Amino acid sequence: MARDQRLVFSLQEGPGYIKGTQFTDVDLAGVSGYVVFLNLENADISDQGIRVLPELPELRGIDLDGTEVTDKAMERIAEFKNLEEIWIEGTSVSDVGFSCLHSLKNLRFISIVDCENISNEAIERLEVSIPGVEVH
Repeated sequence: MARDQRLVFSLQEGPGYIKGTQFTDVDLAGVSGYVVFLNLENADISDQGIRVLPELPELRGIDLDGTEVTDKAMERIAEFKNLEEIWIEGTSVSDVGFSCLHSLKNLRFISIVDCENISNEAIERLEVSIPGVEVH
């Protein structure tokens, strides 16, 4: 998939794209309505904020790069069954949290650059569980 075809780039100007890079955990409880992509890159977000995210049935992508999320947040992220794209670059997510994502059968792309706690074995297990997923 070409870089410009990724949801994070292709949906930026459209309805349902939320740029929450200035959000904190408290702000996430108020996210509502038609949300297809939630960009929280480098926001002051932790597991606590992800836990209070409301149901977002249209959510197709989430960018958590550079946030303080851990394995606990991945448990909640795995409940968003329409997710196609997840960005967790530079987070402390490990194999444990990464394994929560096996249930996301619509997942097509996940970026784990600088995720030192995710092993090659965990990546291979996800690729077997979700054929066609691209792990970068």
